[in-house]
Parts: sequence; structure tokens; C-alpha cells
Amino acid sequence: MPNRDGRSAGSASIDRGSNGPRRYRFENLDSGYSVEILVDDAGLVLEYPDLWARAPNP
Repeated sequence: MPNRDGRSAGSASIDRGSNGPRRYRFENLDSGYSVEILVDDAGLVLEYPDLWARAPNP
């Protein structure tokens, strides 16, 4: 995604190794911040480390 200067501000990659939850890795190239986000089959976030996690479905 480009920032205001037209440079790329980040990159993302996807681990599609199997059925079930997938991990997306995001890296902000300007700040060095990176995180792996766990998502379900529908692409909804299950876990965002150090921020929150979706409560289990009863």
C-alpha cells in the first residue's frame, strides 16, 4: 500500500499451507513493525498478537 509519498509502506504475505486457519504476515517497511495475524476460512481475524483474540464460539 503506498503512503503519501508514493512509496510502499508495507507488505503482506499469506501462508496457505493447509485447510483451516491461515497466517497473514504484515510488515511496515518504514517502521520495521511486523505481525502475523491468524484468520479463519472466511478471512475473519482469530488472533492479532499482543492486541486481542476472538472469543471461542460456545
